[in-house]
Amino acid sequence: MNESLEEQLKAIYSEGSNHLREQTTKRDQVLAAYFILISFYITNLTTLKEFDSSLSLYNGLGIMIFFIGIIVCFVIVEFRVWHQIYLDALKITTYLLTHKENYQTVYDVKATIDNYYSSFKKEKFNYSKFFSGSDNKIMTALFFIVGTTIYFFNGIMRLVQAKYDSLLVIGSGLLFLLLFILQYAWRLKKARSRTPWILWGITTVFNEGLNNPYFEVKELSKAKIFLKQKTGGVILVPKYQDKFLLINIIRNGQEFLEFPRGFSEKDEPLIEAARREINEEIGIQVTRNQITNLGKLMTDSGLIEDNIECFEVILQNLDNVSLQSSEQIIGYKLLTSKKISKLINEKKIIDNFTIAGFTLSISKQKMN
Repeated sequence: MNESLEEQLKAIYSEGSNHLREQTTKRDQVLAAYFILISFYITNLTTLKEFDSSLSLYNGLGIMIFFIGIIVCFVIVEFRVWHQIYLDALKITTYLLTHKENYQTVYDVKATIDNYYSSFKKEKFNYSKFFSGSDNKIMTALFFIVGTTIYFFNGIMRLVQAKYDSLLVIGSGLLFLLLFILQYAWRLKKARSRTPWILWGITTVFNEGLNNPYFEVKELSKAKIFLKQKTGGVILVPKYQDKFLLINIIRNGQEFLEFPRGFSEKDEPLIEAARREINEEIGIQVTRNQITNLGKLMTDSGLIEDNIECFEVILQNLDNVSLQSSEQIIGYKLLTSKKISKLINEKKIIDNFTIAGFTLSISKQKMN
């Protein structure tokens, strides 16, 4: 992982931690204000009744507390949802930083983040967690308490017999508990179905990813994009004696067996790019006389405008092989053409450039 990407992830972690603390503080302030209001009402019941013989003020304040409680429940649901959103962001950021050696580009990071949030779409909501963990218990208790404030509705309480007072209050509390748990579950599922704003700098990679020194992407329509390669690309088919050299490389967390390849630099001839790439990836220097142009390749004529050429590279020895670990090249193999054909048929070699380069090399042999 490059330094700038690592710093960006650390900044996201720091910002997420700050927001997490802010959400907790705001929640505590809202709860404190609401319970102070309830305490004031309860401790001044006698005074209110003496001051207002008609009980209109007494009933009005009771109704106000009840509806303020409903608003508080909605607010706490939002705070709890955002708390979970920031917690999820911190979890995935921690994972990425812990395994940073597996991520070379912003695209590798983006793929992991997208997979992480896609998993929530299939996840079933666990209602039992409302009764575990201090934050969930606080929220559950609030829902129940707000429901029981129906007791402050003096008019309603007089409509029921005294022996049913407790049942009405408890029933109202349980009803509120159920309704707001469902509200929280719905909001959380909706929120976790998409990547949160705090990670947009990583997942929305237009500035860095869609216009860089090597290529740019143009949106032709809502359903179609077009990629233009700014420089060239080279596919290398290294051969030592009668065998082909293929590298074992990690891409997006998966190991592939393929021929070396890479971009050319600005104004760099492709044959020089081939010499440079073979030296960078396997540590062997070659001359132009050891390189043969096998022909051009096109990735996708309908979507990509590129300039890619395939080169066969004859290696004289393998004494100085040094694999490019920064590109996650972890090994190499010398294989016969028969073995490669077998691996292609077994779908163990699936890289299109490798298959195309192998085909061009075999075709050249047959022509000669």
